[in-house]
Amino acid sequence: MRYNLANELWNIGAVLTKDSDSSLVVTRGQERGFLSKTHEDNPGAPLLPIFLNFRTPDNPRPGPLTPDIVNLSARCLYMMIGAKGLDYDAIAGVPRAGGPFAESFCKIENTTCIPMYKWEYGGKRRIESLKDFVPVHVKRVIVIDDVVHKGRSKVETVMVIRDGGLEVTDIVVLADYELGGRNELAKLSCNLHSVFAVRELVDFFAAEEKMPSQLRDEIQAYLAQPA
Repeated sequence: MRYNLANELWNIGAVLTKDSDSSLVVTRGQERGFLSKTHEDNPGAPLLPIFLNFRTPDNPRPGPLTPDIVNLSARCLYMMIGAKGLDYDAIAGVPRAGGPFAESFCKIENTTCIPMYKWEYGGKRRIESLKDFVPVHVKRVIVIDDVVHKGRSKVETVMVIRDGGLEVTDIVVLADYELGGRNELAKLSCNLHSVFAVRELVDFFAAEEKMPSQLRDEIQAYLAQPA
């Protein structure tokens, strides 16, 4: 099922590279690639050579994911969580990209979905407090998101949920860029679980002849740099 999902994501254009014909590609001198949250603090950082646009069309930063692919993604997350035997009473999606996966996941086994919201003020995005919304039966929450880079939005989500009196020790994502997010979450005693590592996806696409081997090597070299 995982590699069926990988193929579907490629086929709908959710996997972009620096060579893609996309408005999301940034050109900076001779460099082509993508901006990430890292560039908010370090504008001169190297551009990402690969971008996983695992968002839905209704996201403020729209992506190509269809309801069927969101559901397939949720099933992959569900199977991974079951295989690892993770314990939880509810699911929370990191706003806004993680929301559709969390909602779809919760429909699989009628699990409580804790809504999370993000607001923007002064050019900065913040996740809204849970306020008084803490169901009595919920004690332990698993956080779901699309991808993880450095883990900043996941860390913020964990802190908001814990401030609401709930326990969080597991974060699950579709893909891990392996750029330091796991270590940041470990500082909060949180375990990161991913359906894919981005390097694994890149190798798969190259083996399927969807991606040139030279581009694969360039992406792998970028991802292999110390976080």
